[in-house]
Amino acid sequence: GEDGSEAAGFGQPSRTSIFDYIPVPAHQRWMNGGRFDGGQLFPREKELREWYRRLLNLVRSEAAFLGSSTSLHRLNASENPGYPASDVYAFERQKGRERIVVVVNFRDDLQQFELRLSGDEAMHVSSSPHVLLGKGRVQANPVTDTGTGRHLTVELEANGFLILKFE
Repeated sequence: GEDGSEAAGFGQPSRTSIFDYIPVPAHQRWMNGGRFDGGQLFPREKELREWYRRLLNLVRSEAAFLGSSTSLHRLNASENPGYPASDVYAFERQKGRERIVVVVNFRDDLQQFELRLSGDEAMHVSSSPHVLLGKGRVQANPVTDTGTGRHLTVELEANGFLILKFE
């Protein structure tokens, strides 16, 4: 969450580095005089820290994140003409019957599209995924089976993402 605007003595202010010998401001506010409780963080910094706490705990608690990976991006970029390949990225992690689909929007505007799911029909045992974390939504009764495979209608906010769980 550091903005990199400090003049650390090594070139122009624009980044933080392990070689800069200055205290970085947000980290100092989190240290809070040695209490290490975030007591001096600004509200936006507290929100960012909470977001990362939720994300890291989610990755640790969901078994699928430790399983195999499938590139939904490659599949959609080559076989789905409505997929905005230069603007979004999608992948799937799976372990046993648990599946996690992650879709990220790198644009500064809303993206709505059909995401083709992998070809393994046994992979998605529920037709309605549960949103674990994200800034976006899936259409009600989202999984459709067309002649070209199973698709999920997603809407991602500007710079948004979705982490979806199928069980």
